[in-house]
Amino acid sequence: MTVTTILGGLALAGACGLNPMVALLVTGVLERAGWIDLGHSWAAIGDTVWLAVFGLLYLSDFAIDRFAAGHGRRVHRGGVIVPPLVGALLFASDVGGGASWIVAIVLGGGTAAALHGVRAALRPARPVAADARRDRRGPVPGLHTTTMSLLEDAAAVLLVVVAFSLPAIAGAFVLALLVAAAPAALRARHVVAAA
Repeated sequence: MTVTTILGGLALAGACGLNPMVALLVTGVLERAGWIDLGHSWAAIGDTVWLAVFGLLYLSDFAIDRFAAGHGRRVHRGGVIVPPLVGALLFASDVGGGASWIVAIVLGGGTAAALHGVRAALRPARPVAADARRDRRGPVPGLHTTTMSLLEDAAAVLLVVVAFSLPAIAGAFVLALLVAAAPAALRARHVVAAA
């Protein structure tokens, strides 16, 4: 277990914090295409059945997040189990046999949970145009939920790809993102709580 592999694992966990199904799907596609080798123990991630499962789970998340107005934020706030679990799994798959499950849970699961928490805290703070139209409060400045979600998904895809090609840079980016975004998430939480 080297610093580079740990940083790559943190980048994968960070992608799980943004969208765990995207991280699993992209990792599975890369494994299936032969661009990465997760080893015998983790090769099942690239199997057709698992890719279909990850794809269906992503589509269900997409539908809830984009079309069930307001429910997407609740799902993301309540999703405290899936991102850390998937983050720990992908951290372990990337780092390989050099990491114990305790390390994978603490570093991988902790990173995914932290980034997911930042994402969930910032969601209520950013105005949602569709909610404003439905409530008849007039237009609210900010990006639409669909746009923000697609940007988060694209960032998760990019993080997974960069985690395997430039793991040190991807891991350092995730750590910097957490340090930079944590104060904003705390402020957003206080603004929402005060409202």
